[in-house]
Amino acid sequence: MAGTPLRVGIDASALAKKERTGISRYVLSLVEALGRTAPDDRFTLCYRLSRLRRLRWFHRVRKPNFSTRLFQDGLAPFLARSVDVFHGPDARVPRLGKVPLVATVHDVFSLDSKEFAEEGFREKKRRIYADLAARARFLLFVSTYSRDRFLSHIPVEKERVRVVPEGVEPGFGDVDPKAAADARRRLGVPGEYLLFLGQVSARKNAVRILEAVAKLPGSTPPLVLAGPRKHGSEEVLDAYHRLGLGPRAMFLGHVADGDLAALYAGASALVFPSLDEGFGLPVLEAFACGTPVLASTAGALPETAGGAALLVDPLSADAIAEGIARLLGDAALRTSLVAKGRARAAELTWDGTARRTRAVYAEAVA
Repeated sequence: MAGTPLRVGIDASALAKKERTGISRYVLSLVEALGRTAPDDRFTLCYRLSRLRRLRWFHRVRKPNFSTRLFQDGLAPFLARSVDVFHGPDARVPRLGKVPLVATVHDVFSLDSKEFAEEGFREKKRRIYADLAARARFLLFVSTYSRDRFLSHIPVEKERVRVVPEGVEPGFGDVDPKAAADARRRLGVPGEYLLFLGQVSARKNAVRILEAVAKLPGSTPPLVLAGPRKHGSEEVLDAYHRLGLGPRAMFLGHVADGDLAALYAGASALVFPSLDEGFGLPVLEAFACGTPVLASTAGALPETAGGAALLVDPLSADAIAEGIARLLGDAALRTSLVAKGRARAAELTWDGTARRTRAVYAEAVA
């Protein structure tokens, strides 16, 4: 089936929002890359009926082999007749009779940790994942770490499991200095800064990152935190005030996709010692922009970094502070990490992710 055109349905519901982060960025990048790499296939971007109120945010690929439609679980006979395979990129798949289903699982932190999810939510996720494992023909994981954590909770035959890492968008890489400077000026960031990019939340370890900044000399470039406030953000803001950081840290909120490359490229380093990641896309994007990265020894980050980041214990503010100081003060280390990072980013592209995902579609149909 590899050379036979396919009719692919993709649950694009995660795209129906103004600010796209995390999984919604994964779905967007995958869809756009499939459009570049599989021009003979026909793709239907399917939005759950509950997303109709967000119609203005639906993503439409302006290519003749892409269409958009609404669907509702349990009421999708017409959808079942119009696709050969259906992909749920956000760990959800509808009931479509005999249509083969593919699902992507990004992380399972809700099953692993009481710290990040209440028991009721964890039990709900267990049921969802068990149902997913029972009905999907193939399960895709963005890292071996996520795969192994999932399988420790819900065993699945290895023949039905695939690891397909995320990638870097073509727009990341060498950034025009003037355009980057204009973007940073518009965002209001200083000339020198450390960057944290992601949800401002407990799981992203933002409190310890602020504590690490407080341990560094006042001459250290300030920390710019770019991302929406999520569960645990109150703790982060309390820590900011408690530590009296003032101008040594600033919160940008959500940053549009078009400004991300400029933000990465201008940073002295990306500081990303998260407590748990299913993949850690900011690490890869920073690599592509030539920015050295401080990541953690936790979750999938060592796997994603592939030896191209400085890894520290995320539970130690002292270790994070020491890591930042090393990145800023050791020119040889920075040069080495930048070169390794660019090479690592070149290995993982969204076009490559799309081709590997499309191969799973063909395998599911066959």
